[in-house]
Amino acid sequence: MWGLGDNIYQRPFIQMLSERTTVYLETPWPELYADLPNVRFVLGKRNLRTQLKNIARQDASRWSRVPRGVPTIALKVHYNLQHHSIIQEMANCFRIGDRVELSLPPQERWTVTFKPIAIIRPVTVRREWHNSARNPEPNYVNYCAEQLRQTHHVIVLADLEDGQEELVGNLPPHDTAWINGQVKADRLFALVQAADVLVGGVGWIVPAAVAARKRAFVVLGGQGGHNAPEKILAPWWKHRITFAEPDNFCRCINMRHSCQKTISNLAAHFTRFIGHNATI
Repeated sequence: MWGLGDNIYQRPFIQMLSERTTVYLETPWPELYADLPNVRFVLGKRNLRTQLKNIARQDASRWSRVPRGVPTIALKVHYNLQHHSIIQEMANCFRIGDRVELSLPPQERWTVTFKPIAIIRPVTVRREWHNSARNPEPNYVNYCAEQLRQTHHVIVLADLEDGQEELVGNLPPHDTAWINGQVKADRLFALVQAADVLVGGVGWIVPAAVAARKRAFVVLGGQGGHNAPEKILAPWWKHRITFAEPDNFCRCINMRHSCQKTISNLAAHFTRFIGHNATI
């Protein structure tokens, strides 16, 4: 798996395997597994911009080769969400029971801010994976960001680049915007663990919030056949995620479908979320 969110989902399976044997893992996110024993990182090659940027940040000593002549079992991790959830599909790939819990590697504490931290993932489209159907309406995410600025230090995170990944709508209101991939992976994990709340559409913030035991307000768009809550969460996880679902949530699996994304009670839903989950 090369997606950041997919690697967070994958981490507990790698952890279980590494407790039994040496694991040679092809990943562009070695920081996510740096605390696990017996994990060796293999340098892969794919034309994925953000992932290649993170690979380029690694020291050459980070990478290993699978030794010749040693008995190995090769696993290709993948999933098809038409019938099962991400975790069920990964469990089938790893041939391990699926009742796993997500976690992030321990990190140094993030620098304290005067207000609680809110992480906002703006709505974007990527040339590599142009899933406009999954995206929520950007105005909904921007509304949440504007409300949070009254009580939080709002940080917008993205890796924008003309022609590669571009913003949909306006940049959410914020106090800090790191929107060109400035935050390295290990610092990203530290920031998530320091945050009070995360807001955005379906993506890496969902498993990250579960792993860090953080509250999150996830605004759904469309393509629910692959991105409905039951597809991206396990029923036994004690998470703090609230989903804002469109009035007519489209259950298609088409990445370019013109799904209906109107959420008529978004403001009231977000107000209840903030009031119920408040920690300040």
